[in-house]
Amino acid sequence: MKKFLYPAKIIKNPDNSYTVDLIDLVGCTTEGETLVEALENAQEAIGLFLEDLKEEEYPKATIPYNHIKLNENEFITIIDFDIDEYRRKYDSKAVKKTLTIPN
Repeated sequence: MKKFLYPAKIIKNPDNSYTVDLIDLVGCTTEGETLVEALENAQEAIGLFLEDLKEEEYPKATIPYNHIKLNENEFITIIDFDIDEYRRKYDSKAVKKTLTIPN
């Protein structure tokens, strides 16, 4: 099981939706109408970002992250990501199986 922890800046928007900026995954940003939805979308965004990289190319997490500047409507959280679980969920390879049934 390969788990990764990435810090994310959560921004509460004026319309009460949330934007998630995955700091160490440059250009990887997502959003959601609720905080829960935004965090779920962040999991998927991490998977999409890492999907085409070799494991040794995965960005390292910035920890500690206390140097990150925040505005009044922002906070930092850690996103827990399991690459094996992501691959099981989104693996769309076809598997050929033979089947024998009674006459």
